[in-house]
Amino acid sequence: MIPLKTVWNAYAAWTWEVSRRHPKYIKLYNSLVDKGLETVKLDDGTLKIIASRSYPELEKWGLSLPANPAFDAYKANVFWHPNVFKSVVRFHIVDADNVDDKSQYIRLSDYPASRTHFKSADGSYHIRLMGENFWFQMQCDDINLTHENVLIGVEFNRISDMEKRAKTASELFGIYDNSISKNELLHLPKRVDLNQICMIAYDIRTAGGTWKDVMVALFGKEILEKTGDEFEKYWQSSRNADTRAKRYIYGDFLKILDNN
Repeated sequence: MIPLKTVWNAYAAWTWEVSRRHPKYIKLYNSLVDKGLETVKLDDGTLKIIASRSYPELEKWGLSLPANPAFDAYKANVFWHPNVFKSVVRFHIVDADNVDDKSQYIRLSDYPASRTHFKSADGSYHIRLMGENFWFQMQCDDINLTHENVLIGVEFNRISDMEKRAKTASELFGIYDNSISKNELLHLPKRVDLNQICMIAYDIRTAGGTWKDVMVALFGKEILEKTGDEFEKYWQSSRNADTRAKRYIYGDFLKILDNN
C-alpha cells in the first residue's frame, strides 16, 4: 500500500500538487522576500490571510497569493485566482433579521469543511471551503468579516461560465444540507492512486534516488527479488510514473482546474 502524500485530493488540490513541484515556481516563491501577507484569526478561530500587495508575478501560476511549495494545499493556504478557477461563485451577506426562511441560505460557521478566508489588496474577499474530496471558492467585494456567524447567499451576476457556477452552487448547498455526503467523491480525479504514484516517483528521482529506490517505494522491497521480464515490468512502470509526473508538471497543469 503506497502511503498518500496528502489526504486533500480534489482537482484543485491535485493542481497544486503538480504546480508546487515546478522548479520555476519554487524559485519564484523563494525570491519573494516581501510576500506582503498577514495571518490573523477571526473571533471564532478561523484563519484569515490579508494581503497588502498584489501579485502580478503569480498570474501565470493561477494563484491569488503566494503559497509555500513545501506544503500541501491545506497547509499552504492555496487560493486559485477566479480568472483560472471558473467555478468560483460570488456570495453576499444576508441580513438574518430580514429573512423569514433562513434554510435558503448558508450559515458559514456551520459549513462542514475546512474554512479559510483571504482579503485581497484590491478589496475583494475570498473564502475557501475545502474537504478531502471537494473544493469550493467564493468571492465577494468590499466586505471584511470578523467572525463566521453570518448567513450567506450565492449570486449569478454574469453570463460567462454560468453552467459551471450553477453546478458549483448546487454542490455547495448539497454539502451544506447533507443531500450530498461530504464523503462523496465530488471533485476527485478518477485515478488518485495513479496521481500519487507519479509524484512519489518524481520526488524520489528529484531528490537523487535511483530507479530501485522508486521501485521499492511503489511496490515494496520484495520487488528486488524479481528477475527477468517480471523485474523489467516493474522497472518500466516506475519510469512511466516519473514520465507521467513530468508531463503534468511541465505541461498546462491549470487545465486540471476545469474538472473541478
